[in-house]
Amino acid sequence: QDVMGLKKITSDDLENTISNPLENYLSSFKSEYTKERYTRILKGYMMDTLSDLIDGETFEEKVVSLVNKARKDPQWVLSIMVTISKMLRTRTKKDPADKEYLNPNSIRNDFKPFKKLFEMNDVPMAWKRVYAMIPEQTPTSVTGSRPYTRAEISHMLKFTSNSMDRSIILVASSSGIRAGAFDCTWKDITPIYKVDDELLLETTESQQEKAEIVCAIISIKEKSYPEIPAFITPEAYQALMDWKKEYAIQLRREPKDDEPVFKKEGWIGIRKAPRSTITQRVVRCLRRAGMANKLPKGKRRRDVPQMNGFRYFFNKAVKESLKGESQLAQLIKAEYMMDHSGIVKFDRNYFKSGIMELVKEYLNAVPALTISDDERSKAKIRKLQKEKSELEQKNEEISTMKDDIEKMKQRMDVSDKYKKKD
Repeated sequence: QDVMGLKKITSDDLENTISNPLENYLSSFKSEYTKERYTRILKGYMMDTLSDLIDGETFEEKVVSLVNKARKDPQWVLSIMVTISKMLRTRTKKDPADKEYLNPNSIRNDFKPFKKLFEMNDVPMAWKRVYAMIPEQTPTSVTGSRPYTRAEISHMLKFTSNSMDRSIILVASSSGIRAGAFDCTWKDITPIYKVDDELLLETTESQQEKAEIVCAIISIKEKSYPEIPAFITPEAYQALMDWKKEYAIQLRREPKDDEPVFKKEGWIGIRKAPRSTITQRVVRCLRRAGMANKLPKGKRRRDVPQMNGFRYFFNKAVKESLKGESQLAQLIKAEYMMDHSGIVKFDRNYFKSGIMELVKEYLNAVPALTISDDERSKAKIRKLQKEKSELEQKNEEISTMKDDIEKMKQRMDVSDKYKKKD
């Protein structure tokens, strides 16, 4: 071993890396959920659609065979991808009531596993030609999907079975995060305080009496993304604190900072709630509320997607609330607010400075994102107070500028008098 604590690399190590395409593919994923989903799609094609074209009995054997042959004959594998693209395109032209119908927006998902496999094994592919066969994606309004309304979310909340269900719904609607992003611990939740006109991450003992929580940050740590923040309303934050009290009763102790906020049901042990559990709990609330009835014959999609309906609600509320077209507002709308694709590394330096710029933008949307009428009235009052404070500050700045101009004018008049005397 050398000074770095690593053993010497041998030619066998290099050979193993080159000769195991499936291992190269699987090791490239940071998110377990994405790995499972991509691999399920890839396996379906290998063991079914392409089974007669690719040698091998097992999934791994077929992957190795596909990659090896693709390296030797790029045109052969390109023809396979183009053929798949044409077949999928044909399905998009069918009647939406047909079981074979395929939404144009979902076609690219079938190619993502192949693209990942080929990229991780240095297989060249003319993706432009493959994607040229795919019809244009249709906007949400055309596909018929719409966001939940505030009234629908409010109705849903009446049928939650405990504080955890309530907090899931309010966090989803006020942050726009995906079901897979509910993987957070208690230390990942940071309230934002307002003391007088100042926004603070922490308060001193003397400030606590005047401090008001205006929103909170949840650090999202999906493995496929950098650590990034999501914002929630005071209403959602209070729901989380109510859930924390219920959580403590179940555990018979206070939950630890590094324990999951959303856990699997049961009194023994603490297990993180997976994505499927978050979705199932929402679906149960929808059923109890009479909002997830069986689809009519021939209809395949609901008007409101069961989980993405919250994201659509969030997106609509934020876009209607943000003022102006500043670069920051554009950044929030295009990147952070919906996709969470990583605006910034969530390091402590950024957290202490730039994060407050995002907070100010988010606070404009808090009234629109608040579900309870009472809480929304409070949020509107806070927003009006903020606008009044900003207006008073601007008036004060204008008044100061006028005074400065007047003083400057007086000095210039005095100077002119001396010049005339000379």
